[in-house]
Amino acid sequence: ESGENRCIGCGLCEKICIAKCIRMDTRIDENSRKEVLEYSINLGRCIFCGYCAEVCPELAIVHGGRYENASEQRAHFGLKEDFLTPLDQLSMQEEYPGFGAISPNADERLKKTPLAY
Repeated sequence: ESGENRCIGCGLCEKICIAKCIRMDTRIDENSRKEVLEYSINLGRCIFCGYCAEVCPELAIVHGGRYENASEQRAHFGLKEDFLTPLDQLSMQEEYPGFGAISPNADERLKKTPLAY
């Protein structure tokens, strides 16, 4: 809210992350305190479990509203069929605000890139 970084560099979020998507580089500053040099979350690997937000002592990590749709177990993914686009709507290539049109061959257009780690 204030625009300042709340992270104290404790590293608890990095340790608890089961997807191993959080990376943090720190150093000790002149006041013998940890200073965060670089902090990154690979959203391609993140499963939005929320453990990092729960363990953070400074509330530096806050999940948005979409985080409630996350799950850690593969079996739970099949239960969210109401979040999927029905096939009849998929063939219409209807525009969705902020996302554009969904097309059946979207996978072919995706550029495949390797993960950072």
